[in-house]
Amino acid sequence: MVNKPAKLVVLVGVVVIVLSAWHVAMAGAGKTAKAEQDPKAAKADKPNKAKAVKSALPTAAAEAVKKAFPQATVAKVAKKRKSVLMYEVELADGENDAELEITPSGQIASVERELPKSDLPAPVAKALAKLAGDAQISEIEKKELHAVIRMVKLAKPKVFYGAEFVKNGKEVEVRISPDGKVLARQVEDREDDDNNGQHDDDDD
Repeated sequence: MVNKPAKLVVLVGVVVIVLSAWHVAMAGAGKTAKAEQDPKAAKADKPNKAKAVKSALPTAAAEAVKKAFPQATVAKVAKKRKSVLMYEVELADGENDAELEITPSGQIASVERELPKSDLPAPVAKALAKLAGDAQISEIEKKELHAVIRMVKLAKPKVFYGAEFVKNGKEVEVRISPDGKVLARQVEDREDDDNNGQHDDDDD
């Protein structure tokens, strides 16, 4: 059986909990009423997420976005690396086997060859020896970059439309110009996850 001091403590605890809950409820009601009466005050109470998102952009990029879309708010920023269609070609040429990357238009982007350690330039051999130490070097390659991807500003934006659909059990992605010309088409089996789909690109 609970004695009188214990009952008093329990009652005091219950009263404190009830008063705390009432205070929280009234505070919430007060904020709601304030927001309804003054929308600007409600916005001020929320953290400025748009400002934080915008700050993730480099200054030059942020200024360009603001200039192009002055009325819009930046909702999300994410880094994305753009790529172009490349063909990887393996060449058999005796001891001079090579791998190269080339665009559909014939621009060689890179050439890669294996070579013996003895063919390394002295500064490269010295740097490699310092880095590798006693480790066994399993492979040495020489890579030549012949072209790099560079953004070029167009005098007029190039517009196209893209769509995705499933046809005959295959996923199809297409890119179409405003005049109805098919610029690119990619077909993949739905069960394939290795991105070995068929590509049909027009380099106009």
